[in-house]
Amino acid sequence: MKKSKLGNKHLDKSQEAYDLAVESEEALITQKEEIAGRTEQLYADMADAESAYMAAVEENKTIRITSLDQLTEADRAYVEALQGHYKQIEQASTDMFNKIETEVEDTSTSMLETLKHNVQAVDDWANNLQTLTDMGVNEGMLTILRDMGPAGAGHVQALTQMSTEELAEFNAIFEKSGDTAGDNLMKAFDIKEDRLPQGINELITATDTSLDRRF
Repeated sequence: MKKSKLGNKHLDKSQEAYDLAVESEEALITQKEEIAGRTEQLYADMADAESAYMAAVEENKTIRITSLDQLTEADRAYVEALQGHYKQIEQASTDMFNKIETEVEDTSTSMLETLKHNVQAVDDWANNLQTLTDMGVNEGMLTILRDMGPAGAGHVQALTQMSTEELAEFNAIFEKSGDTAGDNLMKAFDIKEDRLPQGINELITATDTSLDRRF
């Protein structure tokens, strides 16, 4: 009797394991079917998107652009740049008074040397600006030097040779020049501040080109 009960227990456990395996297999099949369905839908969506894109491309071919206002900001900038290039080419092609130079004194060797020099000069300019920053040069003056670009490389190089005393004096004078720019403007153009409407003086000295805005 005991052996019979023990055998039944083993059978029950085997049946449970079998049932669990069947359920797992069915769940896996269901999951695969769901994935297949999602994949099919994804391909369908991609096909729809491609069709919509091609339809838009074809539609754009029939649209007549008559004004820059019809374009996006990026497209407008691109077209305006092309307009400038076209104007330059048109002027060169129809110029009957000035001959386009096709012969130059430069040789390939000299142009290569110039290129090497300029690459090194730009590198030195950037490094020297960093040096001036580390030295504590007035930020307004640094902005001016940066705005000059590599063309100001010589000035930047010269300023890196300043002593500590010269740097302190340089910063003090530059800051003062910004503080007195408004007064000097009034003197130079014989403007009486008390005759200006309220707020005008502030508007003048607050423009982007004023020295005060550089600090």
